[in-house]
Amino acid sequence: MGSDFYLMINFDVATDDIAALTSLVSIVVKVSRAEPGCLNYAFALAPDGKTAWMIEHFADDAAFIEHATQNFSRYAAQWNALLALKSLSVIGNPGAAARALLPPDAIWLQAIEGDSN
Repeated sequence: MGSDFYLMINFDVATDDIAALTSLVSIVVKVSRAEPGCLNYAFALAPDGKTAWMIEHFADDAAFIEHATQNFSRYAAQWNALLALKSLSVIGNPGAAARALLPPDAIWLQAIEGDSN
C-alpha cells in the first residue's frame, strides 16, 4: 500500500426521511467521485434503513484534505442531521494533516497485502 488510504465509516441513520437521505447521498457520492484523487466513494444502506456504511478511498493526503475541508464541508450540516457517526476505521497510513481531520477515536487497521502470484 502506498500513500493511498481507505476510510470505512459506519453510521446510525438519524432520520425516517429516507428520500431526503438518499437524495443527499446521491449528490455527495457524485461530487466526491469527481474529485481528483478520490479513487472510490461508495455508500450502502441496510435493508431496515437504520444503519449505513460508507467506503472512501483516497490517493493521498492532499485528496482527502481537499475533500474534507472544501468539498464535503458544503454538505456536512445536512449530512450530520441525517446520519450519526457510529465508527470510522482507517486502512493505510495518512499523514498528520489528514489524521487531524479524523475523529480521535478512529480505529486504525493494518492492511494485509495479497500475494501477486
